[in-house]
Amino acid sequence: IVEGVLQSSYTPSGSPSIYPSKMSINTTAGFSIVSYTGNSTADATVPHGLSSTPEIVIVKNREASESWAVWHEDLSSAKRLDLNLAAGEFSTSNYVKGVTSDVFQFSSSGAVINNGDDFIAYCWHSVEGFSKIGSYVGNGDNIGPFVYTGFLPAFVMLKALTGSQNWRIHDSARNGYNASVEGLFPNTNGTEDTEDVMDMISNGFKLRS
Repeated sequence: IVEGVLQSSYTPSGSPSIYPSKMSINTTAGFSIVSYTGNSTADATVPHGLSSTPEIVIVKNREASESWAVWHEDLSSAKRLDLNLAAGEFSTSNYVKGVTSDVFQFSSSGAVINNGDDFIAYCWHSVEGFSKIGSYVGNGDNIGPFVYTGFLPAFVMLKALTGSQNWRIHDSARNGYNASVEGLFPNTNGTEDTEDVMDMISNGFKLRS
């Protein structure tokens, strides 16, 4: 399935318990968008349609004032991040429980699978030379760690797993390269800041603060 309403002949792999209403899939780019309806069933599964296991999944309840639930492969067990909050990873009963090469699975209802509510999920995995999803450990120094991507990044989004720190977005369009100064915060409505955070270089990015 490339885009649009799923056809009756489509059989998702992994025997999912929820059949999406629509999917838009680009296996080359490692990105899919999945629309589904919740059933409040713990351990329910939904197909992501990708050719490799996603490394990050972002889910939003479209019919309720619930947070954007973020699953990342490097989060601790039974924890999640919220895209609209500065909080670090936290324990909750409503989260993406796990991801396989075929499906993603939920723990319970609410923000991710409430019965009868419509949801949208965005799923990504890394693609060599195109995208990179991962994690790094900070060192608290102005000469921060180097993060290898294997290509010159144009867009970088960061979030601290511990402590209340804003999500940060840096890109090459607003300020060009080096230093990528202006940060945007998707969890707030604030304007961009001017903290000198990183250099984007030919094979990754170097943290400055």
